[in-house]
Amino acid sequence: LVAFVTDLKKAIADRDQKWITQALADDAESGFDSENSKTAFIYTWSIDNDSSDFWLMVSRVINMGGIFLHDTADHTGRFQFVFPYAYAIDLNSDDEYYNIGLITGNHVNLRATPDLKSKVVALLNYDMVRFMTNEPEGLQITSGTNGLGEPEWYKVETYGKDKRGWISWKFVYTMMGPRLFLYKEGD
Repeated sequence: LVAFVTDLKKAIADRDQKWITQALADDAESGFDSENSKTAFIYTWSIDNDSSDFWLMVSRVINMGGIFLHDTADHTGRFQFVFPYAYAIDLNSDDEYYNIGLITGNHVNLRATPDLKSKVVALLNYDMVRFMTNEPEGLQITSGTNGLGEPEWYKVETYGKDKRGWISWKFVYTMMGPRLFLYKEGD
């Protein structure tokens, strides 16, 4: 596994489309409600394009680290290694997974406003947070746009609902975000 992940990281850094294509399973899943095939994955994620968001997203997911998982609901019955580790966190059944995030670092600043110069409200350490939403639409409250076309800042509250503030996208991972499943096939 270590050798494969090392090669995978190099392929991502080099944007090695051939290596990624060869590593993909024939039934690779590219998202919810999508066709499960290598061809559909390549098309959906545009891995044949060096400037595709795929390269940045998969790099971020892998750099967060992964975890071995045996998902009994998986129809294949195979053990999996999943990036990022956050995927394996079991939430309270009352939680709305779409609005839960995980702080991906130590001493991460929770700020009063969406600005790097803003007052620090608290320091968070791998905490779970809730994304604040507006009413009545229920959309996450965000500010700005990052290089991936996603929000630059998210308004969050701590899981215990005792602190609220803004977190940079670089330090929070949505529980429904991209993930990468690795399975061993043969040798």
